[in-house]
Amino acid sequence: MSEPSEQHFDVAIAGGGIAGSLAAWTLSRKGMRVALIDERDFAAPFFRAERISSLAIGDMRAFGLGKLIDGVAIPLQNTAVIKGGRVERITDEVDFSVPLWLLVGQIRNALKQNDQVCVFTDRVKSVRNSPGSQEIALERSGEKITSKLFVVATGSSTAFLKKLGVRRKILSRNHSSTFGFNLNTDASFQLPAASATVRICQDGADYMNIFPTPEGGFRANLFTYWPAGDDRQRNFIKGDSTDILKRLAPKLMDLTGTFEVTGDIECGSVSVMKSEGFLQPGLVLIGDAYGRICPCAGRGINKAIQDVKTLNKLVPDWIRNDSPLTVEILDHFYHDEDREAFEEWVFEESMTLRSRIVENSPKQIFRRVWYHHLPPKVQEFCWNQRQRMRRPHTTTP
Repeated sequence: MSEPSEQHFDVAIAGGGIAGSLAAWTLSRKGMRVALIDERDFAAPFFRAERISSLAIGDMRAFGLGKLIDGVAIPLQNTAVIKGGRVERITDEVDFSVPLWLLVGQIRNALKQNDQVCVFTDRVKSVRNSPGSQEIALERSGEKITSKLFVVATGSSTAFLKKLGVRRKILSRNHSSTFGFNLNTDASFQLPAASATVRICQDGADYMNIFPTPEGGFRANLFTYWPAGDDRQRNFIKGDSTDILKRLAPKLMDLTGTFEVTGDIECGSVSVMKSEGFLQPGLVLIGDAYGRICPCAGRGINKAIQDVKTLNKLVPDWIRNDSPLTVEILDHFYHDEDREAFEEWVFEESMTLRSRIVENSPKQIFRRVWYHHLPPKVQEFCWNQRQRMRRPHTTTP
């Protein structure tokens, strides 16, 4: 038998999800020769983001993905924010309805037509990393790949990270649960805007998004702080979920018209975590491989995009100058000013938002009543009074 072939790339990326695919797309447009390694030849359906923010879509358009986005996404021209069965306000931000796996599939298909990218349907068996070169052995084909930089974008799975000696530190175990389901609507059903965000703020549930889907009909995502295995989680999946929604948002159907939960209910439970031991020569972790935040914060895709932006800012110079990728050099990625500030903010948001819903201290109870239940004019009055009390007292000489 002949020896397995060996190919050299500027960058090798393990993981073809949103972070890995965006990294391959953008770095190849910078002239990098990229290897993208994923065990699947296609993007299998998975339950993650289904309504993507205008900010994330805008960043992806700046990456040159506008045509791919327009082919699979529905623009939602505005969103009604609903509290207590009434419309509090209608935003003018244009979000998009698109299953994340469908968008990833479009990007992956485009990468297969890119001469700068070689897509390997395989698993990484082993990695020998050093400041000068990364030696990657593939499991199924036996092929060997070398690259200047190895980017790990394998999501929240810990198995591959363990191979690299990377550990996962749990910051908040069983932090939240998110549910995705279809709605069966009758002729009376109508949203006050293109989509709706329903503020719930009771019994551990935070909010629910309702939006039309590219396939037709309506979809909803419910964001809760119910831990995995909790009775509320099990009852929503296996019990009368429509009745539970009526209890959580009792006046909603008076505004929208009636609907019922139909079909299978998808559920994703999340522990907030960060990786440790990742600062190694020739190696960079991005997206959920670096750290997993709470979906309730609504910033998971933005976090992956920020990592990709940072790669695009640093990697071309690393490759062009043939810099040894020591831990000191790679530390510039993790401590990039914009990236580090965003990371700190999204992890803080993950913890803070949960405390506002589940904690029962006087401060958090007040914040829940103030934010979710008081009329907007009363909220504004309370806020102005609070700001006035916090101003330093001055005296006239």
